[in-house]
Amino acid sequence: ILKTDAAFNIGDLNLTGSANTNDSKLLNSTLGFNYNNDELKGKMQNSNGYRSTELDLNKTFPINDKFNLDLKGGADTQTFDGKTYRSSDLTPKLSYSDGILSADISKEILKGGSTPNFNLAAKKNGFYAKGNNLLSKDRDSVVGYEKTIGNKDGNFFFTGGGEKNLVDGDYTIGAGLKYKFADGGRIGYNKGKAVKAV
Repeated sequence: ILKTDAAFNIGDLNLTGSANTNDSKLLNSTLGFNYNNDELKGKMQNSNGYRSTELDLNKTFPINDKFNLDLKGGADTQTFDGKTYRSSDLTPKLSYSDGILSADISKEILKGGSTPNFNLAAKKNGFYAKGNNLLSKDRDSVVGYEKTIGNKDGNFFFTGGGEKNLVDGDYTIGAGLKYKFADGGRIGYNKGKAVKAV
């Protein structure tokens, strides 16, 4: 039994392959490629009558300093017992961020579905608001405040705040404290509590 592996780099393209043989008979093999750090990658496997292929896309196209267009998707096939099964998906997403306000909208265009996924968030001076799936009946939105003093890697750090869920009325509060003594000792304390509003 002999196992053989190979890898080649051609610019931003990485090619890999492996094969297992027994007395010159091929038992299984794998071929793969990866372009530009997972922007586009694929793999093909063959083993004893079973064959599969995978293709994944994860590409970002910057429009300007605030807008991006992302493409994520994939295509897979599996063949066994003489039958081939295929699946594929592709989701474009347009996103915006200016440091205070961020938003994105996306929709899977191969499998269908009528409702895009829309998310919106804003944060300034410790106050924040965010909503997920805002166009869906399963939407979720919260408002809150968070205050941080010090550096979590330094000698003193404190964080505390709370948020309220605007859909179900629940709210969450929490706080954390870290203090490091001069001789190297440390005391730490944190507490959080979730309470359902009445």
